[in-house]
This record gives sequence, structure tokens and C-alpha cells, in this order.
Amino acid sequence: MEKLQEDVISMIRSCLISNKSEMTLKHLENDYRTLCGERIPYTKFGFKRLEDFISSVPTLYLRTAGNETYVKAQLSEKSQHIQSMVNKQKSSKKSSLQKIRFSNAVYRQPTQPNRWRPKEVNVKWKSKFQNSPRLAAVSHNQFVNRPVNRQPPQQQYQQGYQHQNYHQSAARQDLSQRLHLPPADKKLTSTTSSNNGNAAPPVVTNHVHAISTSGQNGATGVQGNVATLRYKRTTSVPLDSEPSNPCNSLINAKKRITRKMSEITLDRDSGNSSPTSDTQPKSPSPELPTFVRTGNSSADLKKFAETFGLGEVEISSNQVAAKKKAERFFTCKVKVGKNTYYSYPEDFRDPIEAEKYCSNKALDDLIPKHSRRKSLLTANHLDILERVPPMLEKHQHGIWAWQLEMDYADKYNEALPADWLKIIDTSQCIQVEKGLESHVLRHCKPGDVLQKGQKWSTTPMKMSDVSVPSNTVQFNDDARLSAQVTYVVSASEVWCRQCDNVEFQAYNEMSIRMEKFYNAHAQSHKVTEVDAGRYYVANFDGGWYRVRAVNVDSSDVTCFFIDYGDETLLQKDNLYQLKREFATCQAQAFVCRLAGLEELYEASANSEKLMSIMSKQVLLELASDSIDENLDELSFPVFMYDADTGNSLNQDLIPLLTIESASPVITKGSITEVYITNIESNGDVYFHLHSRGYESLQELLLNLETQILQNPPNNLIEPITKTNSENKLYFAQYKVDGHWYRVQIIDWAPQGNFAQIYFVDYGNTDVINVNSEVLYPLDKLSDVLSQYPFQAVKVKMALDAIPTDFIDMATKLMPADVPVLLKIIKYDEESCPLVEFFKRSPEDILYCVNNSIGMEAELKKGDGNNNKSPKRKIISFSDELSKNVPSGGTLDRPDLPSKDSYFEVRISFAVNPWNFFVQPLKSQEKLNTLMENLQKRYQNVQYSPLQTEDITPGQIFASKHEDGCWYRTSVIKVIHKGSISVFYCDFGYYSNLTVQQLIPLDPEFLELPYQALKAKLTDIKPKQNKWTMEDCEFFKQRVEKKNFYSILRDIEKDELYESDIVLKLILIDTSDVDDVYIGKELISRKIAVEC
Repeated sequence: MEKLQEDVISMIRSCLISNKSEMTLKHLENDYRTLCGERIPYTKFGFKRLEDFISSVPTLYLRTAGNETYVKAQLSEKSQHIQSMVNKQKSSKKSSLQKIRFSNAVYRQPTQPNRWRPKEVNVKWKSKFQNSPRLAAVSHNQFVNRPVNRQPPQQQYQQGYQHQNYHQSAARQDLSQRLHLPPADKKLTSTTSSNNGNAAPPVVTNHVHAISTSGQNGATGVQGNVATLRYKRTTSVPLDSEPSNPCNSLINAKKRITRKMSEITLDRDSGNSSPTSDTQPKSPSPELPTFVRTGNSSADLKKFAETFGLGEVEISSNQVAAKKKAERFFTCKVKVGKNTYYSYPEDFRDPIEAEKYCSNKALDDLIPKHSRRKSLLTANHLDILERVPPMLEKHQHGIWAWQLEMDYADKYNEALPADWLKIIDTSQCIQVEKGLESHVLRHCKPGDVLQKGQKWSTTPMKMSDVSVPSNTVQFNDDARLSAQVTYVVSASEVWCRQCDNVEFQAYNEMSIRMEKFYNAHAQSHKVTEVDAGRYYVANFDGGWYRVRAVNVDSSDVTCFFIDYGDETLLQKDNLYQLKREFATCQAQAFVCRLAGLEELYEASANSEKLMSIMSKQVLLELASDSIDENLDELSFPVFMYDADTGNSLNQDLIPLLTIESASPVITKGSITEVYITNIESNGDVYFHLHSRGYESLQELLLNLETQILQNPPNNLIEPITKTNSENKLYFAQYKVDGHWYRVQIIDWAPQGNFAQIYFVDYGNTDVINVNSEVLYPLDKLSDVLSQYPFQAVKVKMALDAIPTDFIDMATKLMPADVPVLLKIIKYDEESCPLVEFFKRSPEDILYCVNNSIGMEAELKKGDGNNNKSPKRKIISFSDELSKNVPSGGTLDRPDLPSKDSYFEVRISFAVNPWNFFVQPLKSQEKLNTLMENLQKRYQNVQYSPLQTEDITPGQIFASKHEDGCWYRTSVIKVIHKGSISVFYCDFGYYSNLTVQQLIPLDPEFLELPYQALKAKLTDIKPKQNKWTMEDCEFFKQRVEKKNFYSILRDIEKDELYESDIVLKLILIDTSDVDDVYIGKELISRKIAVEC
């Protein structure tokens, strides 16, 4: 039943999407019946009304306007050909993240990679690269350090590349340029670690500036592999001396910055409006007091606050009423200076326990912030100005001063002096913002530094907020690194985690400690408010993960997993405060893109084939030649190799992705929108699916055509023979439109000079002289295009017989630029799909093209109208002709009794006592039989091949009424092709239809005379000048759809239609014991009077 419901919903969406706009429920039901041959089976799914079923489908929308209800489908990415909505949607339930632990297997020597490189023509695609919208949405920040002294690849792998540009661009990435500082005339010399000689200028893959690479120089902790350069000033070397190593541009820049900083004095800033001006420097103490907890939490808290000057400690407990009177519990509130702590959400039956819990909670938070290590050397101001900016640069959303102070001590084993905030406030690339409780520090460009006292327009940070350093990707000297894939979005967005550095080991150890800590203390670290841009710990699928909040609404938070690159929607209850000891390790996830697959970036989104590299151990090689230094790229290009086999994953994925994204697929029973490309006389039809893969192909072909016209690759042209051309694709020019297309040679002339080529994406063929035509082998032009699936799909139209002029008829009904709907009926003996095509008329009526072609072929065998009168094309005289044609058209009039005789009738339609229609009751059974046969005969017909000139007043046709039933219809007047006045000659309805709604009627349905006879009550007239609306409504309810005896008094001409007659009747209701004369009843009710 669930599968049936999915199929029904899919069919409904096909109807709605093909309509290109919303449609009424009635319209939808008619279209569904046309496509499926039955009504929408909503009752099978437990719904009493169609509206209720539609409302239960999330991707369908209902709208009521007046008396009509409209339905509209939400377009998915597939139906829009770009899939942007579905691709961006995330499920609230996410598969478990794989925690990648440190393993010696990561460091095993991988198999020598095959060093695959894309075709030369593919390189031009790098200039078309655009950042993924998702990267900007998650506000990802990362840095890439790459070596300068890398050995160039062997010459045979350098086609299309200019490696010297790499060194030129690397030289431009010195620190003075990114800080917009003028070059200094004098340089400071320094002694640096020997392992810095190969350090490269970092590549920045976001809007924030690059950071520097350095040696260890005493650095400790998890940041040791990217410790900042440290300089020892000396007077023994002239300041203007130049270093001998030309690769030390970054070091030179650092020296210039150091000199600049040394020239800055604290007197340069007036301090009147500086956020640190009101922070008086404390006298430095050689050794801060030692604090030891005694176990008495309240006393310990008061002692700690007194020792470190935090202010008064206020402790208050409250009793909370419980639902059961016998129960009571307590909560506690502790205030230390400006910091407030609560025991919530824990409950305690003893106020002392509540006080103890809350005091310990306060101590746990305050001790790391205010206790400082003993016996640390104090950093000097030049070191501070040199070291702090690179540290801040890795905290994109800012960091509290207390956290940076602790991070500095961990990193350099030195304590910052008491006035360090005032020192860094003089830096051109540091913004210091004073909050209510402390200072927030942010890195910025010198030109972006705000005026002192200005506020950043971000959400204010809380004292509990900590910041996690951004990721720094460190490539080895050979521009490679070992990694593991953690998350895949597309070929342009692959998230990895580096596995060959000390940082990864530190992260694994930290994650184990973090899991143990939050398993034991999670409840005491719940957050009450969540702010976008802040870091938290998330409990997800039984694990603990570091996340950053991206979007926050009332109850849900979109969280970015900073160590995996994934994002998902979580409840606020699943987020916890991130402790500072778990924020020291940098974010592990970095994002790269697969070089050489630029043509498949968009088509590879959410690819199942691409997901196969998830969790794979890989070797990444930086594709430096694909980096455009002028573009603000959020990811960096790589060549990715399987660590086990050495195979290029870039190369292996090209055929897999192209086949997956661009293979046209149609399935039996489903409805597919297609575009016809070629029609053959034997009933074969070729079509396109305008999918995302098809759109990508068009762009690829256009770009390749442009490149060939600008720079023809004549060196690729080779003699073509029957032997070497078998199953080979070429790029050839089509004579008709002059454009270039993919072709395949399918047949040769005996002499070998002429060949028949098949356009694999359109289905048509042509004959060329192979000696005079230019055919470029595609496998030498493009890896992607040579393996791209053929786009032309062949089907056969399901017809009883193929008309001789089938091509003209089908082309007229299905032009190449108009989409049609396709439905597979079955498969023939050669497994070729037999299909029906459906199309919408200009009047928005869905009809079957197969039926229309078959009907037109039948009409051409006869006179074309199947009516008794010959076909007459006299539309210009239709007005005059309509005056002489009765409403019943060419049908016979039913036999009438003589005057003053009884006449049994059924009233089919009533307007007022002087205007209603009766049917002879004696022929009622014949009429019912005719109606049943009419429904069966025309149930699958929705469109007519007739043109306006084929319609003549008086002709009889079949047409479908709004109730979904077919009726015999006579033409009264032809106004224009969109408006033809008709009369439902068996029931008495008048209406206006279009030409396409009139279906030629088979002769068997023309034998029964028309049944609707216009009538009026005799011997009465309206009490007032005319029949009121109340009079008409009463009469309609009294007589319509009921049987009566009548007496035929007279027959007169119809004033409106001269060729029609009106029966003057006396109606008698004999359904009860006493006969009721309707005319007399109207008089008694004062509706009518005698005349």
C-alpha cells in the first residue's frame, strides 16, 4: 500500500509540474484519469476527501480562491533540473559519524600513485570555478601551508601547466601584502629554526588572512606544528642586511612587521576612547598565590573570590513547590561579582546539597579563567605583537581575552604581562572590544579596524563561550599529505581530516577525554541559550561532537560538525557548553575539491558514486596549477589517490560520475517529461531528458566548440578508417546549423570514402565524406566528454498502424521545443519501450498524442466528421447558418404526441416555469444505453485533430463535461477557435467550448434523436413582471431530475432560436396518492397567477 501511495503521489506531481502552474482539483482529477485511466484512489489510503489526501503530502499545496480549490507542487531539484532545494535540505536524522582514531595504518607507505593529470583542455575549466554556496553558509575557515622548495613533477606530466607561475604567486603571499603595509627599507635579522627553511607562504581559503608557518622554538601543546616565528634581536648584524635564502619572503615580511611593531609606543593612542584605556595595569607579581580546594565548596569559593579580587559571593537557596505536598526540593543561585550560576536543572531535597553543587559549578568555571601558572617567564611586548595576531587569525568569530591568555601560556610557556591588552590594542590587525565582563579580541585587516569604541555587529559573546582555532592543513615537502575522507557533498566539496601530523594524535586523545567528561558531567553543562557562530558540544547518536551553531530558531539549531565537515539539525536540548580544555585542538575538518573534475562539480552533488570514497584513506597532492591566486577560493584543488592501491580517485570517478549523473533513465509506469529530438517513419522516436546531466553536457559541448574554433587542435587529426573508427566517438560539425556535436560512425560505403554518422545525443544520422570532413577524436580532447552517456533515447510510439505521413503528423504535434509527457506501456520483442505521449493544448487540456494521431489517420480515410450532412467549410457564413439550424443539429427530433394528449417526461434541466427541458420518458432506456457506450468509447480520448474550419453549425460531436462524462453535443455557432457555442442536445445545457474539446462522433451514436426538448408551463405567468430568483430556485428544486405526466397544449417557436420549438405543457406530479398540478401549486404559493 505504501508503494501504491508513493506511485500515486508521483503521478499527481507529474500532472502538476507538467502544467507549469497550479490547477484546480477537478482539472487535476481529469489529468490523472487521462494518464492512468482511473480516478485518484485516495479512499484506499484512508481519506474521505481528495483535499485531505493532498494536504497530507508535504510537497503539495492547496489554496482556496472563491469556490475553487487549487493545487500546486513544490518543485524539487530534479524537476527544476538544478536540484538546489533538495540538495540543500538536511534530514533531522543523520547517519552516525565515523570517529576516526589514530592508527599506524595511516602512516604506512602508500602504493606509488599513478600521477594522473587531466587533458590539457580541461585545465581551462579552473577559471570557471565558483565556491560552493554551502561553504559560505557554514562560514568555514581554513588555512593551507604548502612548501616552496617542492620538486617539480617529471616533464611527462606537465602538459598544459606552467609551474613557474606557482613560485611567482607564492612570492606574492608575503605578510606585508596581506596586511597592506608598505615595504620597509630596513630589515630585522633573526635566528630561526633550521626546519623553517622550506616553509611556504600559506594559502588562505576563505575571507580571513593567511597565517604563518614556523618552527617549534619552544612551542608546546597541540599547536606546536604551526607555531609562530620568534625573532631574537641582535645588534651584531646590520638592520638593512638581506638574508641569502630567496625563499624566506615570509620571514622577511615577519621581520618588517616586527620592526613596525617595535616602533609603536603606547603613547601613540590617546586612550580616551580605547576599550582598554579604562583597564589600569596591575603591578606584575612574580608569583601568584596558590589555591587549593579543601572540599568545603562554599568556603573554597569565598576564599578564591577574595584571593583573586572577584568581588562578593552571594549564595541563596529557594524551596520549590512540588506537585505532591509531601515532597519538596531546593534550588540554589550563586553570584560571584558579575558571574551568576544556578543549580538548574538539577533538583535537591537538601538546601545544603544544592549550595554545594552550585558552588562547585562556580569553582569549575572560575578557576581555569583566573588561576595563572606559577614560575612562567613574562613575555615582552615585541613577542606579544608578533605572536598574538596569528593566534587570533585562527579564531574567525573572536575569542575572549581570558582564553587567549591561557592559550598563549600553553603555547609559549610564557605569561602575558598585566598590561598585555593595552599592548595588542596598538596593533593594526587586532580589534579589542570591551564587553560587560571581559574583552573580546578579533583579527582583522588593518583597513577594517573599527574606530575605538565601535561594536562589531555580531551576537555578543558570553563568558562561557570559547573559540576553537581554525584548521591549518600542512602539506609535506612533496606537496602531499595523508588524510581520511569524512564527508562528501560533491566533487567540489570533499571534507577530509589530516592523519599524518601530531595535531591528529592530540585531537584523538582530547576526544577520548571529552567523551568521558560529558558522559559524567553533561547535565551540569547544559546551555539555556544558543547563539549562531558559537561553539558547543553536541550529543548525537550516542556520541559527543564539537559543533558550531550556524542557524538558530525557536527549538532547532543547524549545527556544523567542525571535525567532520557535516551539518545537521539538532534540538537545543542536545547542545552543551564547550569547556576550554576541549577547545584547544584546532578544527580537524578541511575542505578540498577534486582537480580535473571541474566539469562535473555541479552534476556530482549528492552522488552515490562519490559517496563511495567516504572514510577512505587517501593521499592528497596539492594541484597548485589549479589554484588561482586572484580568486577567493574556499577550498583547494587536489589530486586524490587511494592509499591502498595508488590509483587516482579523480580519474576513476570521471566515468562513474558521468554515467550516474547523465544517463537518461525512464521506468515503466512512471510519467517523464521529455523533449523530442528525432522522429523516424517507422514509428521510432528519439528524445532528451532535460536533466542536470544534459544541461552540463550542453555547457561542455559549447565550451569545447569555442576552444576548437579559437585554437583548432589540428595535431589531433588522424586518418579515419573502418577499422580504427569502430566504437569511437568524434567531435564533428553539423552542416545544417554549423555547430559541433558528438558523433559515431555506424556504416561505411563500399569504396570507404563515405560514411554514415550517428549523432549520439539527438538520434539523427547524416552521410559525410570522411576525406573532406574534420573529425576530432573525443578521447584526446576531453576525459569527460569521451565517456559521457549518449543522451538520445529511442522508443517506439504505441500505434495500431503507422500512418504514411507519420513524421509530419508527429512533428506537428510534438515540436522539439515543447515538452511532452511519456509513459511506457510495455516493451517489444527487441526490448524497445512502446510508449504513449501526452501533451497540453493551448487551452491547458492534457491529451494523448497517440490517440490524436490514430484518430486523424482514421478521419482521413472518410469525410472527417461522421455526421449525416456533408462536410462544409463555410465558417464565414456561420452566423447566418446558425439561424436556420435547430439546437438539436442534424439529429432527428423525437416523436411528439398530438395536442391535448398525455406525454410522459423527465425534466433534465430547469431554469424557471417558462424555461425548462424535458426528455421523452419512453426513450429513457435507450438514452441510458447510449450514455454508457459513449463513456466506454471515449474514455481515453482527450484531444481532437479538428481545426476551426472543420466545424459547421449543426454538426454533432462528443465532448466531455465538467462532471467528467461524455455527452452528445451540437454546434450552435462558431465564434472563433477558442469559443464555440454548443448545446448538450440530450440534456438541455448550453455552453462554450474550444475546437480541441470537440471529438468527432462515431455513426452509431447518431441514430437516437436528440432528447432535450424545450418547454414552458402553460396558462400561468409570473405574479410580478418576471420570475424572481426565489421563484426560480423553488421551481428548480420542485421539478428537476423528476418524472412527470404532462399534457401537450401547444407548440410554439422559440424566441431566441428561430429553428427551435417550445412545448407548452401542463405538468402533473403523480408520485403521491393525490395528483399535484405544478401550475396550480405555483399559484397557491403566490409565485404565479393565471393568464
